[in-house]
Amino acid sequence: MNKRLLYLMFIIFIAAISGALYGYDIGIIAGALLVLPKDIPMTPAMIGFAGGAVLAGGAITILLAGPAAELIGRKKMILISAVIFLIGVLLLGRASTYLEIIVGRLVQGIGVGIVTIVIPMYLAEILPGNVRGRGMSSFQWFLKLGVFSATLVGLALTSSGNWRMMFISSGVPGIILLATCFFLPESPRWLIKRGRNEEAYKILLKICHHEEADAIIKNFSLDLNSTGQKGFARLIKSIKNLFKKEYSKPIFIVFTVAILNQLLGNNSLVPYSGILLKNAGLGSNHIAMIGSSTMTGIGILGTLVCMVLIDKVGRRKVLCTGLSLVLTALVVSGFAFLCLPVGIVRGFVILLGLLTFAAGYSVGPGVIIWLIISELLPNEIRSTGMSIALFLNSLASALLASVFFSLSTYINIYGVYWLCGIFTLCYLLIAIFMLPETKNKTLEEIEKDFITKKA
Repeated sequence: MNKRLLYLMFIIFIAAISGALYGYDIGIIAGALLVLPKDIPMTPAMIGFAGGAVLAGGAITILLAGPAAELIGRKKMILISAVIFLIGVLLLGRASTYLEIIVGRLVQGIGVGIVTIVIPMYLAEILPGNVRGRGMSSFQWFLKLGVFSATLVGLALTSSGNWRMMFISSGVPGIILLATCFFLPESPRWLIKRGRNEEAYKILLKICHHEEADAIIKNFSLDLNSTGQKGFARLIKSIKNLFKKEYSKPIFIVFTVAILNQLLGNNSLVPYSGILLKNAGLGSNHIAMIGSSTMTGIGILGTLVCMVLIDKVGRRKVLCTGLSLVLTALVVSGFAFLCLPVGIVRGFVILLGLLTFAAGYSVGPGVIIWLIISELLPNEIRSTGMSIALFLNSLASALLASVFFSLSTYINIYGVYWLCGIFTLCYLLIAIFMLPETKNKTLEEIEKDFITKKA
């Protein structure tokens, strides 16, 4: 195994650990919400907001994280995210009221929000085109691994009802990220923007051949306006560039897909999977949590499949396959809730639907979203554009997760499933007719092929 590959694996591993932090935080709430109301009474609306609080905390943060990463660098922002997340863990470990739970979850959401914008940006900018798909997939794989680990911990602690320990256990990936992120190199593309070409070139030589390193340095250096401006001047220019006509198509695709990716319902079905299965007829908390754990395990396997295929088959085919499975799962599950009585049959049909949803989401949109938002946005607007895209993504997720059960009282649970199915169909049509293929291309090649700039 050559030194370049080892160094790339090292970078991918450390950066992807943050995915475990994100995923664990999403997954642990599924077990906590089964036992937390026994100590702290909650209405269905309060339960919904407790589940969506992390996503709400991340929404505003995401909007600011991209510009902040542009000013101080990707590596420093990763460090800050780990510190803030661990503060949230401490707050939850000491919580004794509903308000304290919400505050702790919101603080954790701030740390998670930074991770969701900075890590995909960092990996997209530092990884060569031939491994970028697999590298970005590793972030999602660690995310799924975090969710799976959290459901197992939740399963182990459900009988004791120790929800505080569930929350405290989420500090483990945070501590690992904090301890290891010091060893990450800075993004070479960010260094070039700062005029630190020699430092960037040394990093590039560790991850790619001389020819590709020279090309990256040259392409960035040609943009004298970008490399010549510092700090806030560059940030303001990036914001202004969002309104360029030639960028309207990639911005439309990225922003629309960012919203639709959450309206599929993943961040509602995963946190509430235990409650959904119990209400469908699977009985005890333990049986529901076993079903929830199986769902996240399928997600891990699906992400591994995506990692194998994404740089070979291509982004579009993988995404369309995954969306088709998600759409089938949502439609069939909706009919099960509508037509079948509460009991073991409906419970297992819903479980099968959740497993199919998990497989489709992890194979397709769960991974591809990170590539779409980081690859399609041009260099001039990547940090600012990703912030806005992921703000919209997180806001859509927080809103759906927070009103999931309340909405079901108005249009029934099958209506919520079918509503998510409509959003999935819209996403699939965009993937088929509008999304370009970007496998094995550098960011600069994607920008040249996809965007027709004015002369």
